[in-house]
Amino acid sequence: MQLTTLTRIKRLLPVNTSTQHDGLLTSLLATASAQIERHLKRHVLRTARTEQYLAEPLQRRIFLKGAPVVASPALQLRYSPSRDFTIDAVDTSIYYVNLAEGIIEYDLPAIYTAPDRPGAFQVIATSGLAASLQSLSAAITPGTPSLSAAEVATGGTSGASGTVSSITATAIVLAVTNGAFEEGETITGGTSAGTAVLGTFSATPLCIAYPEVVEACNLQTSWLFQRKDNLGMSSVSSEGYTISLEKSATLLKGVVEMLEPLRRMEVSP
Repeated sequence: MQLTTLTRIKRLLPVNTSTQHDGLLTSLLATASAQIERHLKRHVLRTARTEQYLAEPLQRRIFLKGAPVVASPALQLRYSPSRDFTIDAVDTSIYYVNLAEGIIEYDLPAIYTAPDRPGAFQVIATSGLAASLQSLSAAITPGTPSLSAAEVATGGTSGASGTVSSITATAIVLAVTNGAFEEGETITGGTSAGTAVLGTFSATPLCIAYPEVVEACNLQTSWLFQRKDNLGMSSVSSEGYTISLEKSATLLKGVVEMLEPLRRMEVSP
């Protein structure tokens, strides 16, 4: 999953609206997104996944790569010494799922993870930080005149903007392009001058729920782009001064600091 858009990245670069470097920026964006997900030790995109986790001797917890985990459809857990996972799911009464943290904790660990019973767990679940990058779904109270599909709407309180993907009398879907819309604010269309009041968000995109992840990816991608002409260089010198350069293969220190509160930390049983 790309964690930002070219439009957001270009705001940090002299290329602005030019499409000349779009191919390179797209490639660097994919690189930065993967770097960030590896650092976070978690899935950012919320989707259905089937994953396997090795059963360590006497462990009592499984730390899922995706969190939070959605309540419906319910998570399924299977254990198989032979790793073929053709057996029935584990009885839900003997384990607990912390949906917010993405942790499975089960009772009687020796049944599954005794030293003489090697095997693996299979987990089927829908999990991750956000279901989309910029698609916001919300209830609305429509105004008169009403908003139209495909026009740009602006938040009266937040100043955020987005394109109306679809709209009915009770709901709206916005492709957020800038800022973070707020529940309860009035949005106004730039073409129709129509209005609507945003109600409860039913699907909050990454750019609103976790703006620090998006901004971290903006910074990392733009920095990679600016280093394209001095790859492999550790320093530059000019007029008797030498400036050390950060390694291009690592995340920027500021990016790491932005991401640290969301990094998955495993705690031993």
